[in-house]
Amino acid sequence: MTEELRFIDRSVFLGLGAYDYLVSPTSRKKIFERSGHYAMLEEPETFDEELLRWMEETQG
Repeated sequence: MTEELRFIDRSVFLGLGAYDYLVSPTSRKKIFERSGHYAMLEEPETFDEELLRWMEETQG
């Protein structure tokens, strides 16, 4: 999957846990320090804040 990410021509938000070793993206990333692979479940408030911030920055 990692190699396919370079073909995406849109801004991409990838929220990653600090201990998530399944994804190694080349796009903008946010490390969620207390999460594994499911940051949206393990740190939902922080994840939502970061997602909304990214959406505002990229979509106005």
